[in-house]
Amino acid sequence: MQSRAPQIDFSAFSQFLPRNAGGAHKVDSRTVGHEQEGPRMDLMSLVTDNITEILAKIVEFSQARQKVLIQNIINVDHPEFVPKELEVHKFSSLVNDAIDEHVRSRRLVLRDTENIKFGAGGFEVTPIIDEQCRKLLAENLQQYIERQISKLWENSLNQKVAAEMLKQRQETVPLGV
Repeated sequence: MQSRAPQIDFSAFSQFLPRNAGGAHKVDSRTVGHEQEGPRMDLMSLVTDNITEILAKIVEFSQARQKVLIQNIINVDHPEFVPKELEVHKFSSLVNDAIDEHVRSRRLVLRDTENIKFGAGGFEVTPIIDEQCRKLLAENLQQYIERQISKLWENSLNQKVAAEMLKQRQETVPLGV
């Protein structure tokens, strides 16, 4: 088995790490979903219609996924560490189904799954074991880190696009609609 003493430059993903008041990076691996880490925008307070709510859910999901992916890098040198992931394809399917329902009936129906639970004030997600990355970690640490960073970049782009669309939607949709 390969040694897990990585010599990795983490600066490539440091932009993804939240910072505390002193500017140092801060990550808490215990929870994903409703945790509070200092001032945070209440996305649900911006919801004025079904599409806005979907965009808010996408932003929240990508924020939760970012935390999981960061933990996959930070904890790589722990002997019993197992990489995790959120069910991205399942979430995408749920959002697509909700959009289809919105188009058909002008109502939003977000269905829960075992690991994705929607609620009035946000939602909770439960990470699952990422078997592909678990195997990659055991075989090639550098490729594993590169894969996690690639996922972070992809997730960051998804989050940025959804957040920008949400911002634009808020600027064009009158309040009370």
